[in-house]
Amino acid sequence: LKSSSNPFVTMEWEGIKSEADRLGIEVDLYWPEFEHDFAYQAKALRGALSKDYDALILAPSNPASVGPLLVEWKRAGKAVIVLDEPVPLPPGTEPGKVFDSFIGTDNTAGGRLAGKYAEHFVKSGDHVAVVSGFDFEMRRTRSFKAFLQSRYPQIHIREFKGQFERTLTRAIVRDNLRYFQTAAAVFCANDHMALGVVDAFKAAGTKRWPAIIGYDSIKEAQVAILRGDIRASIIQAPAKMGSQAVAMLPRIMAGEPFARETLIPPELTTVRPAIVHLKESELASLLAEPVDISQVR
Repeated sequence: LKSSSNPFVTMEWEGIKSEADRLGIEVDLYWPEFEHDFAYQAKALRGALSKDYDALILAPSNPASVGPLLVEWKRAGKAVIVLDEPVPLPPGTEPGKVFDSFIGTDNTAGGRLAGKYAEHFVKSGDHVAVVSGFDFEMRRTRSFKAFLQSRYPQIHIREFKGQFERTLTRAIVRDNLRYFQTAAAVFCANDHMALGVVDAFKAAGTKRWPAIIGYDSIKEAQVAILRGDIRASIIQAPAKMGSQAVAMLPRIMAGEPFARETLIPPELTTVRPAIVHLKESELASLLAEPVDISQVR
């Protein structure tokens, strides 16, 4: 998997482990601390190939680099499932020679959904900031920009490379503070970067905030949404990706029909003011993790 420090990846692992335990499948986990540690994943793939594994589930940190390594796994007769980010095929190679199945979010739809939400905060001529991760995730940022530009041709969009890192994004916002402060909306390709924007605004004492939209809907981002720091985040389904991958393995290894590609529709996490009616028995779940109201913006 990509990174032990990313809660999204942790949820992928929880889905994998839960389904593996249910089916009696033994699973070993390999993951570096940071997502940009591409060398770790390549080394782990080479090292694990020599061990007595029947299958590989991979969430690639750098999809363009792992195709040839997956070809080696397939040649060795292993089942291979790719999660989250699709792996480009080496020239002249058929999909089945690289991996058996891909399971992930429809990130084109996710970027478009974020754009539809951002549409309510922008108008023609406004400035919008986009903080992207790495080149391989461009489907979400590309579709976000395409949707807004189709609705507002005169909109100004400036893109920054945050590499999925909170600290780097905080520095980017600090160095471009005026642009971010005057933007109508900020879209970040993951929640770590959205939280980095929040950090930078708080450190600078920014009074007027644009609409910040994240991606992944990790727990800390959901708390930030409740506090009003972040307006929304696109929720994928990392645990579902992981559990579906493990559930598919027996079918692949038995030679039974299976889906070559599974795209999970994204949803939007946001706050919609509403009055709710609760039974006494339902109150505990509502108050299980109370938000510090003094921090609400």
